[in-house]
Formats: sequence, structure tokens, C-alpha cells
Amino acid sequence: MKQQLKVIQLIHIAFCVAVFTFGLISFFIAREEIHFEIPKALEDLVFPLISILGIILGTILFNKHLSNINSPENKGTKLIQYQTAFLIKCAFFEAGALANIVAFIMAGNAFFMIFAGLSFIFLVMSRPTASKVVDTLSLQDTDIL
Repeated sequence: MKQQLKVIQLIHIAFCVAVFTFGLISFFIAREEIHFEIPKALEDLVFPLISILGIILGTILFNKHLSNINSPENKGTKLIQYQTAFLIKCAFFEAGALANIVAFIMAGNAFFMIFAGLSFIFLVMSRPTASKVVDTLSLQDTDIL
């Protein structure tokens, strides 16, 4: 079971590194045009909305998938179902961050990086630890450690 947790943690690190690296590279790409202003056009607010909806939907779908995990199932099956739910949550968080980084590259407006950062913070905070997984799946410590 410890190996499965390490796999989930490795996937999480990959999501975080991808978003962070893309965000850092975007600063180098747009460094000449960087400015900050709150968008006035309604269509420019689509990107922050993607970020907020990504956080909300990712969390809702994660919890929905967790609620479908049957209690009597073995711990291996529970961890696989947890991993699936976790991947969905991370994908939504990452999508919000990446969409706003792309908007930042296109417009040079650092306003979009606020929402990219928000999604990134939620992604980092969702890091799976043994205690979080044990609590979420109602496992006994010896099952996962």
C-alpha cells in the first residue's frame, strides 16, 4: 500500500512541477509586456472563471467519487478509486492554472497570474499524505503505512 501512495504523490508532484514550470517560462516569454489591470471586457473574465470553476468542480467531483467507494472493499481497490478521484481533482486544478497562464502569455496581464496562482495553491495543498488518505478512506494506519 505504501507503494501506491508513493505513486499518487509522484503524480501530484508531476502536476505541480508542470504548472510551476509553465508559469515560470511564461514570465520569460511575456517579460517585455507585463502589466497589471483588471479586465473590463466580459470575455476576458472567462479565464478567471475557468480557474474558480475548476477548483469548485474538481473538489465536488473528488468528493462524489469518494462517496462512491464502498466500505467493505479491500484497501487496494479503495486506493485505486482514491487515485482516480485524486487525478480528476488535480486535472481540474491544473486546467484552471494553465488556462490563466495562457491568458497571461497572450495579454501580458499579470491579473491572470493571480488566478493561476490560486489554482496552483489549491493543487499544492491537495498533496496526498498517508494521514489524509487514511482519514479520507477510513483505513487503519497499518493498512497504508
